[in-house]
Amino acid sequence: MKAVGLSLLFIFFLVPQGIFSQEEGTESGNPFEISRRLELIRLLTEEGIPFEVRSLFSEYGGFGSSVVVYLPPKLKTEDAQVFILAIPLCSEADPGERFPYGLEAGLAFIKKVRERNLKREIWVAFLGDEASRLPPDLRKGSHTGLEDLLTLPDDPENTIMIYADFYDPPEKILIHHSGGRDPAPLSLLQPIPGLCNSYGVPFTFAVKSNELYKLGFVEGPSVLSSSLIYGVPSLYFEGTREGGGPAGKPIPAELLGDLLLEYTDSLNFSMENLDYHYLIFQFRDKTVFVPELTTVIILWSLAALGFLIFLIYSIVLRRMLIIQWRIFFRRSWVIVILFIILFLTLEGSELFFGFLLSRFALPRNNISYGGIIFTLSIALTLFSLIDPFFNQLKIPRRVNFYGNAAVILIILGTLIAVFLDITFIPAFIWASLFTVLAALIPFSLPVYVIAFIIPLQIVGFMLTSLGEFGAGIPALNHFHRIWLILFIAVIALPSVLIFKRASALARERKKQQPRFFWLISRSIMLAGCMGALTFYVYNLSLEPPANPVRRLVTENPGSPEILDVTISGRSFLARRILEINLRARGEPVRFDLYLDSVSDPQPIYAASMPFIHKENETEDSPFETTLEFILGESPPNPFTTDIVLPRTFSGFLRVEALYTRYDPSLDSEPPPAEEDYVLRVTRTIPIGFEEN
Repeated sequence: MKAVGLSLLFIFFLVPQGIFSQEEGTESGNPFEISRRLELIRLLTEEGIPFEVRSLFSEYGGFGSSVVVYLPPKLKTEDAQVFILAIPLCSEADPGERFPYGLEAGLAFIKKVRERNLKREIWVAFLGDEASRLPPDLRKGSHTGLEDLLTLPDDPENTIMIYADFYDPPEKILIHHSGGRDPAPLSLLQPIPGLCNSYGVPFTFAVKSNELYKLGFVEGPSVLSSSLIYGVPSLYFEGTREGGGPAGKPIPAELLGDLLLEYTDSLNFSMENLDYHYLIFQFRDKTVFVPELTTVIILWSLAALGFLIFLIYSIVLRRMLIIQWRIFFRRSWVIVILFIILFLTLEGSELFFGFLLSRFALPRNNISYGGIIFTLSIALTLFSLIDPFFNQLKIPRRVNFYGNAAVILIILGTLIAVFLDITFIPAFIWASLFTVLAALIPFSLPVYVIAFIIPLQIVGFMLTSLGEFGAGIPALNHFHRIWLILFIAVIALPSVLIFKRASALARERKKQQPRFFWLISRSIMLAGCMGALTFYVYNLSLEPPANPVRRLVTENPGSPEILDVTISGRSFLARRILEINLRARGEPVRFDLYLDSVSDPQPIYAASMPFIHKENETEDSPFETTLEFILGESPPNPFTTDIVLPRTFSGFLRVEALYTRYDPSLDSEPPPAEEDYVLRVTRTIPIGFEEN
């Protein structure tokens, strides 16, 4: 008995007491999330539906909890096919005024599933700690509830997830199918058009072209990026108004529940021969998916047809063809020089654009089509200034030379795109057809028109592919990456050569280029420059970039006014248990805790929250190491936690409280003019020096 008593006493002193009571003391301070979770638990209990409440504190530092329903109750079988419907209790765009539509749809889906006997497991997860009130630069993590959920499947490859983020009843469903450079497999998307049409549910894809994802022009929701890391194929559903107006009819929650049930039953979970290189074509209510195999067949058919035409042409006009290609290879160095000059003008136009922004004190807006179009227009204008020098070069059959060079380059570009990814084909196929057509037409006016159509076709294809709602985040700060400038130069060079062919055709017929065409081309370039710059400035006036306001208040340990920290400790053998109590005035969004060590790295034996170890490599820092404790937003106030340290630990405990709302009782400075405001109140307390 004495041995048992000593063991219990040892455990009592060794383990932080806060761990046993942490569930009660770490409930989320977000009142909307708490009320929704309690209401959800009440409804599930009334329906007799078993559920699991998963606290997010000990593993992720979150102060909320997720509610997970397993249908049927979770099975411990291998190769189980799992469908997950994930719904946030609160999202960032959620005003939190009432029970959201997404939770209603989730409950309706659960009721529908219980009426049917499906052959796979279904999990419905109502996720906590999904919303953040801090700006992106101060967030320690995102989607805490989702991170916890994605660790549950034993076999991610046999798991499929839909993340449904709805607050108001939607009139149309907006579907995102990628959160990075890898879209969801085609098997997840194929059942959607037929089911939505049969149920009369309007839908559209946020981004209709996978090549925009693969090139990095568009970034999808961060939810899909997280699921991609865990290897769980996922889709992201959100609601929107049809046509952007209030005239549409909301989708009933029960109807959406029926749709999700049929979708779950129609899914193909086979992981063999997954297609990630498909094409999407959406025309009003019609959606067509072109699988990778079909795309390859079409490409090879077009290539065979083009080769047959070239073969017939070479047989009929072989002598002329030999002369043309001999001239082309002898003057091929001209193409290399043109490419180098085009690359330098693109780089120079970026520098010029940056000079204009700094000269007129305009902020650089990375998300701007106007800035990119302006930069390209400047580059092409500068490039056109070299025309008089190139016209002095003696190039026999100049018209054929430029046409052949453009065809070769566009074909090479198409082949390179195909080898990189089959989804790049649509943007290059039309450009290839236009280029071949421009190389065959012997009249300058239609060739001029085609020279302008080719880049407009590519740009128009990209813009229309973004979807009617412009969803996604265009990552258009291209010109900071050299490889992307090279990519743009490769795409633009065939159009430049076609334009030079049109000029050569005009000079051939008139012995000199007509001033009419010269004026039109320069006027278009100048109008493009001015229009793009106007569009850029107009966007800035509509959405002026926020200047973040970050204010710091440092309190002395002996005179707390905003942040009160109380530390009590007890020692047992070689260990010290610190009980930390934090109390702050107002409503802090987050508490941050750091342990700075002035000596070599020392272990931390236990903590009721996760932490990470950092080594301070900068010479300015007086500390060797720092332990950063991971805490979520909306903490309880006061907040109590325990940490077990070595008894010989010497260092400092840094405690910070972050506020996002201006309060004159906390911040003595004038109110900020910007909404992006954060007040950081910090205190530093020595630990262990009095005993050492």
